[in-house]
Formats: sequence, C-alpha cells, structure tokens
Amino acid sequence: MQYEDLSVQRLYPLNGELNEHSTFKLPGYHQLLCLTAENEMTRCGRDIANTIAADYAWALTSMTVDVVKPLRDSLPVTARTWLSGIKLPYVRREVEMCREDGTPAVMASLFSVPFSVTTKGIIRDFGTGEIDIYDRLERVLVPDAQKHMRLGSEGWVNHSTRTVMPSDIDALGHMNNCRYGALIYDALTAEERLLFNAPFRYVIDFRHQLAPDAQVVIEKLVEGDTITVRGTDASTGKLSFAGRVSPLEV
Repeated sequence: MQYEDLSVQRLYPLNGELNEHSTFKLPGYHQLLCLTAENEMTRCGRDIANTIAADYAWALTSMTVDVVKPLRDSLPVTARTWLSGIKLPYVRREVEMCREDGTPAVMASLFSVPFSVTTKGIIRDFGTGEIDIYDRLERVLVPDAQKHMRLGSEGWVNHSTRTVMPSDIDALGHMNNCRYGALIYDALTAEERLLFNAPFRYVIDFRHQLAPDAQVVIEKLVEGDTITVRGTDASTGKLSFAGRVSPLEV
C-alpha cells in the first residue's frame, strides 16, 4: 500500500465545536478523529452494528494528537487513516487531517484493543482476518506516542465531580470516548484554554470504562505550560482516564 492509494475522506468541522476564540475545542478534535476511523471501518464493512453482532468492538486505549495547525473555522478538511502497527491485542492506527490546500493540520496515533461486548474483556486471541481488511502503511505520524501515560502522585488539585449522563452513553453501554475530551476541556481555565490557539499536543489514556450515572472525580495538575487532568470513578476508586495538553514546537 502506498500513501497515494489511501482512501481520502472529506470532513466538515461543526460550528458548535468552536470556542469563544473561534478555535476548536478538545471534543471537536475527538469527534473528527473518531469519525475518520469509524468511516474507514464502515467502508470496510465493519461498522459498529456489524461488530456488535459479531460480539466485539474496538476500544481506544490511548491517543497522542499533534495539532500543528489549530482548526479555527468550519472549512472542510481531508483525512486519511491507516494501520501502522499490529501487536495484538494492541492495534495502532494513524489519522492525518489536512486543510484542503494540503497543509497538515492534525497528526494522531491511536492505540486500540478488541473487546467482547458480552464479557467486556479484551479479546486476546482475536483473529487477524478482522484486521487484514484495513489499509496498512509503515508510516507513523507521532513516533513517540505511547500506549500509556505516566502519572506522578504529587501536586494534584481537586477540580469538580461530574455525573455521567444518559447523553454520554453509546451503543456499547458506557461513556463514549468522544465525551472525555469535554471533561478535560471543562477543567481548564480561560487562560489555559488559550493553549488551543497555537500548536499543541494532546495525549489521553483510557483506563476504565465509565458506566451510566457514574460519579467522576476530576483532578488537575499544572506544571508550567503543561496541564494534566485525570478522572477517577468515585464508587470504585479506579482511575478512568488521564489527559494532558502542552505546547507543541513545530
């Protein structure tokens, strides 16, 4: 497979994802990245209805996103996606979005695992035939992307407690991964949100699924220009997610 042979998607960012500075919010980037991946799955005959019928779905475990040219309008972007690495149960997917003139805007590396809809556990003997249908390319967009983020134990400040609402729940019965961006974004101050006006890196780990009505304790850690937000399920004490935003030199 050559880069030029990859399927090209044309996506239209939503006006509602622009903030008060006409810069895209984190949930907007989540939506576009996940839409790109889901469109590719649908193109290959593996939309969510088909995978659920086969008792599996893909669960994101982490994303590393380099926004080299922040989106500041609702003009269309072109997107390409491909698999760059397979070491089951982990599958690595690259997502590239460009402005229509070809200028790179967003480069992301996503790690996913297949899990059983019935047991909610990772499928460790997943058949490679379900992976071979997707385009593969050795090119990696974020070379230093990691499956998991390291978190320190000091300096965390309680921010708020959020309730998982019915509108957060997806077809798999848990909080949709696109909703996590909003939890992180809402924990930032107006000054911290100015990070999104310039190139930035966004990293998020998904550790444990959040069920309907779960209470999520949101904490924040500020280290210079780097802001980390984590959410813990109040009923279990388990870390559900952690996200980090920092300036990106380009």
